[in-house]
Amino acid sequence: MKIWHIFDLDGTLVDSMPYFRRGILQVLDDDGIPYGPDMADILTPLGYTKSAQLYQTMGVAGTVEEIVGRIQTNLHHQYAHNITLKSGVNDYLRKLKAEGCGLCVLTASPHLVTDVCLQHNGVYDLFDHVWSVDDFGVSKDDPAIYHEITRLLGCEPSAVTLYD
Repeated sequence: MKIWHIFDLDGTLVDSMPYFRRGILQVLDDDGIPYGPDMADILTPLGYTKSAQLYQTMGVAGTVEEIVGRIQTNLHHQYAHNITLKSGVNDYLRKLKAEGCGLCVLTASPHLVTDVCLQHNGVYDLFDHVWSVDDFGVSKDDPAIYHEITRLLGCEPSAVTLYD
């Protein structure tokens, strides 16, 4: 039975959380909308679409697609050029791959930033699957996403190690 390792991107594979927090909150800052100190923690598992929906309830004008576009614009350059792998990640991924393990990414970030970040850091091709919550239409805090992933991988949950 193949062993699968599923990695989160932000804060797990890469040191992106300061960039992510700044970029996703920038929309609220630009619109002068106040938020509490825990807002970044609330947004982190939601992904961009659900964050945009929440922003609408807070008074951000525009469609969900327009708000998501603003978030993506804030973050794309950082992911494509400045965000790097955490220390030891490259070697660890290559070791697991050499051992025959399957490697996946499951992140709340969209492919627009995830894919360029992994490519920029030279590890994209190591992954069998790169998934965003956008691919599933649910957030990472919904257990359904993990059931769907094990179904897609054709394995039992016991064959999966999740790094989040």
